[in-house]
Amino acid sequence: MYVCNASDTTVEKWCAYPSEINTKIENAHIAKEESVTFVMNGADYTVDLTSSSPEQIREATNKRREMRRNIKTTPQAKSPQEQNDWTVEPDITSNGTQRWIIPVSQSASVCRETDEFNKASAQYVKMLGETAPLPRRVDYYESETTSSNFQSKKDEFAKAGIPTKEIWVFHGTFSDENIKRIMSEGFKVGGSQVKIKNGSAYGRGVYTATGPRAPQGYGKKTNKVILARGLVGTEGVHSKTPQDDWYLFMDGHQLLPVYVLHM
Repeated sequence: MYVCNASDTTVEKWCAYPSEINTKIENAHIAKEESVTFVMNGADYTVDLTSSSPEQIREATNKRREMRRNIKTTPQAKSPQEQNDWTVEPDITSNGTQRWIIPVSQSASVCRETDEFNKASAQYVKMLGETAPLPRRVDYYESETTSSNFQSKKDEFAKAGIPTKEIWVFHGTFSDENIKRIMSEGFKVGGSQVKIKNGSAYGRGVYTATGPRAPQGYGKKTNKVILARGLVGTEGVHSKTPQDDWYLFMDGHQLLPVYVLHM
């Protein structure tokens, strides 16, 4: 994890970067790149990675700030439950994507699995009502490809002055193979990047909904639904709401698939 000294006095104030930016910096470090750029809070930054102590440079002012790369270690005196960390190992799917499988029967312990299961389930129940049954299983995914594409799109929007508001959206598809591909490679626009499977009555784009009911209809063959972060952008330009709770995204990189809920 990278942190930056945000203080302008002798008293240090170390602040962590958002996870997407942190991943971008770490990937550049691993690739032995000399620098990496990103947008944060509407400002352009460059990180100089040529020295042992990296520096953040704000491009508008050329102001430099000290950075540190903290290596996460696990204290031996604490159990995984006390650390609120994963107690199960992920499996590796295509393209190096990691997947943690969380059955409902394992969601009672205090650990990372509980947090992720509850986040996904809460969004599902919130949109359907308190009487809705919980998913029987939640799969949590981490993919460098999808995270990098999503952060790049977010940086692009911020740099252009386009809103970077995010929402949770559901998506259903007819095959397990499609789900695996989406979770590891990201969403693709029907008609230009992949074949259209369920029509395009409101134009080309990735069809989603803030509630799971309609996506579950499209995913009834798999009995699964994807829950993703959606970058709205300028409504009517980068995304549309053609009916009810539907959201149509113009670019697949505006979506970061995070969970697969098994019903």
